[in-house]
Amino acid sequence: MATTPAAAERLLNLVIALVNTPGRMTKEQVRTTVAGYGDAPSDDAFERMFERDKDTLRELGVPVLTVTDASHGDDFGYRIDLDTYALAPIDLTAAELGVLTMAAELWQDRSLRADSTRALTKLRAVGQAPGSTDLVAGLTPRVRDGGGAFAPLVDAVQSRQAVRFTYRAATSGEV
Repeated sequence: MATTPAAAERLLNLVIALVNTPGRMTKEQVRTTVAGYGDAPSDDAFERMFERDKDTLRELGVPVLTVTDASHGDDFGYRIDLDTYALAPIDLTAAELGVLTMAAELWQDRSLRADSTRALTKLRAVGQAPGSTDLVAGLTPRVRDGGGAFAPLVDAVQSRQAVRFTYRAATSGEV
């Protein structure tokens, strides 16, 4: 299910619109207000695009609901069921939050620093009291960055590419 960047952006725009609609959005409202749909060359092209996008979102687990107008049974609209779409509350123990803090500190000198710091801040906000990481206070993981190999390996992992490299055995030093 490969999507082009334009299609992925359109899907994200649709999710944002359907999450934030107070009641429901009609197809016409989607076409005129959600970025990516107004460019459809015809009504049929829009219909196919919108139906495909709804199916894709549902396959991804986004609960897109079809809602009918109470006064007009043939007037359909769409929204996302927020109760079903919301994540379950995160309930981390002090030890779990401490371990995540240690893991985030691994990235302090790397390109993922901002992402790990932001994620940890969000987890702390829903977790225990501010002092809950005292269990691991003073413990700092020591990991060398691996020189210039780290970024290409992260890229390979993200693109699911196999990598090959040579290494020296710790005991004998042989390659």
